[in-house]
Order: sequence, then structure tokens, then C-alpha cells
Amino acid sequence: GEKPGGRVSGAWISGDGRRVASCYVDDGCVLWDADRGDVLALLPLGGRWLRPRFSPNGRRLLHFSAGVLRLIDSETARVVAERKVAQDEGDPEGGLFFPDGERFLVWTSSGLVAIWDTPAFAPTQSPPQKHDGESIHTPEIRRDGERVLVRHGSTLSLWDPRGTFRIDIKSPSSLLGARLDDGGSRVLGWGADDQARVWDAGTGQLIGMPMWHQGLRATAFLSQGQEALTWARDGTLRLWSVGESSPLTGRAL
Repeated sequence: GEKPGGRVSGAWISGDGRRVASCYVDDGCVLWDADRGDVLALLPLGGRWLRPRFSPNGRRLLHFSAGVLRLIDSETARVVAERKVAQDEGDPEGGLFFPDGERFLVWTSSGLVAIWDTPAFAPTQSPPQKHDGESIHTPEIRRDGERVLVRHGSTLSLWDPRGTFRIDIKSPSSLLGARLDDGGSRVLGWGADDQARVWDAGTGQLIGMPMWHQGLRATAFLSQGQEALTWARDGTLRLWSVGESSPLTGRAL
């Protein structure tokens, strides 16, 4: 059901499909039981707040509002841990769990991305990574948890959680999206210039030629990163061999 009197601004479902978190324009967020449709809890709200994030197993929910970061048990709706975020680090702008659920990222308005330990609910010893320029968009974490990809302005930053590796890839135009291939060896980014580019994730070197598609909206890797798919506003799809400047095929939807 819908929370009476509220206009939904977003809703997110846990990985196991058992819980839903929905947020409302004027009246906070709600945790639901997806099977019965029952309201389990009204999440604390006040001041600046962010979309909730479920852990990979769906048992924990990360929630931030009014300067306080909270970890919530999605089974009981109980606040397991909470911690006030230091003001000198900037306001948190998002959070994302690692695939194992034992750690999560928190990124702030000052361009810092920090790794937190989930059980301890505190920052780890890994040094926060600083990202200059425009706002950070939701990072991507490699499946094995060994690389983090951050998009900010026209730069892609790829680093490891231990702080022993980092490369910054500069794109000729502002980036609209980016992703890693399944093996984590290549990075695909697309920008405001309607071009998609692929870089080597180990060296940051551009692989081959840019792939131009007018009105480019999204891209995806195929064939273990050997091919790329682009999609444009006019409904056309193009399949590319990575590094080639001409598509293998094109099709209008």
C-alpha cells in the first residue's frame, strides 16, 4: 500500500526481495514488508537526507539524515548503529555496500570517498580518496571488491581499497556514465560529446578509437569487454568491437 498523504519520490527493494524502502517528497522514508505490504518503520528524517541503501543480503539498510549515518536491521527495523558524520568532511552525498557487505563506501560533498567497516560502523584504516572537481556520481565496485571506480566531472578515478593503486583518467568531455567490464580490466565511459571510450584499467591508456553515436544515452560491455553496445535517443542500438571507430551493426528499436 501507499503511505497516506505522501507522494513517492523513490523506492528501492532489497536483494532478497523481502523489504522495500520508499521515500516521500515531504514526509520521510518508510520501510515495508514486501510480502504483506505492512509498514515496519518510519525512518528518521530531518535536514539533508539520502536514499536508503540495502546491503547485498538485504539484512541491513544504510540511511543518512540530519548529519547522522544509521545502520538499520531490515528484519526488525531496529537501529543497530548510528554515528554523527564529522562536519569538516562535508555532507554525505551517498553510500554503497561492497559485494561482501562487510564494508561500505561513503562519499561527501567535499569530494572525499571513505571506506567504512560495517560491523564496527566506523571508517577503516584505509585512507580516504580525494576527488576534485564536480560532484561525485555513484561509484562502481568491482565484483571482487578490489577496485573502486569513481566518476567526477570529466575524470574517472580507479583505485584499490588498500590505497596502494590509483589512476586518474581524463576524458575530453564531461562524462555522463562509466562502468567496468566483468573482469575489471577495462573501463567504458561515455560523455557529452556523444562518444564512448574504453581505457585499460591497469594503465589508464585509451584503447583504440572513440565510438561516436549521435544522441548517446547509455553503453554496456559485451563479450567479456571485447564488444560494446551503445544506445541513442532516437532508439538506435549499435554494436561495436572495442577500439574500432565503425560499428559492427546498427538497429533501430
